[in-house]
Amino acid sequence: MTTVYLGLGANLGDRQKSLNDALILLGDVGQIQSKSKIYESEAWGYNDPHSYLNMCCALETDLGAIELHERTLEIERVLGRESEKRKRDEPFRPRTIDIDILFYGDQIIKTKTLSIPHPQIHLRNFVLQPMVDIAPNFKHPIVNRAMRELKESSQDSTELKELT
Repeated sequence: MTTVYLGLGANLGDRQKSLNDALILLGDVGQIQSKSKIYESEAWGYNDPHSYLNMCCALETDLGAIELHERTLEIERVLGRESEKRKRDEPFRPRTIDIDILFYGDQIIKTKTLSIPHPQIHLRNFVLQPMVDIAPNFKHPIVNRAMRELKESSQDSTELKELT
């Protein structure tokens, strides 16, 4: 079993329901060990009038990283995310649900379709704060700094509104 950390976000439709439904479906791929508070913030990386709800969870799973990635993509499709390919020139777009594998244990994984740890964790308060909620001392395996340290030194000025 491996403990993985997932980031969840939604800015279209019933955002809270999408997050809750994703957590329920993630129960089919492992056991949720903890979940963060939910935070609302403006879109990051592009302009969009719809704000995001974001959270993180710790999941214990026996799936390998590639299989877990395939299953999270399937959960996104089940919950209504469009199955269009993610365009490199337009990486940020509105979505009913987004599930990112932030960390897969302390492993570093790079394939054509998967990069773990997620490459922009240290730039995003909407990921760092929920990670601090559930794993403040977890060390990023590349930069070797704890989540609370990364949050404290974050240069992201995006404001977060705590919902739960």
